[in-house]
Amino acid sequence: MEMSPTQIHEKLQEFGVSKLDAELVVNCINKKSSFTWLNTDPITQDQISVVNDFIAQNDMGVKVILSEVPYQSKFIWDVKITAPKPAQAPASPQSQAPAPASGQSPAPDLNKKNLGPEGRFKSLSELGL
Repeated sequence: MEMSPTQIHEKLQEFGVSKLDAELVVNCINKKSSFTWLNTDPITQDQISVVNDFIAQNDMGVKVILSEVPYQSKFIWDVKITAPKPAQAPASPQSQAPAPASGQSPAPDLNKKNLGPEGRFKSLSELGL
């Protein structure tokens, strides 16, 4: 069951996350984006562990990292994306060139074997076209 942003926000507040921090975490979940901010609202690492377990169980694609600023009663919130982005296979050189129309010869392959002795491309006549 997919949860609405409001439901996620309410659940985070049940775990002890402040209203503002919960809003920022929900925004990161919705936009699938990372974000870092500083806040003075009290929170513990145990509460963040519960938040991260909840996020992971619901496959929300982010992780919350909390760092305490020493001697200042401030917390650095860091929300990172955990879901990998789909990998795109690099296009092969052959797939980049359009297929020749019926009855036409294929486009020349413009790699090193088509370079003349001076390092310049051979002319079309030198390539037999």
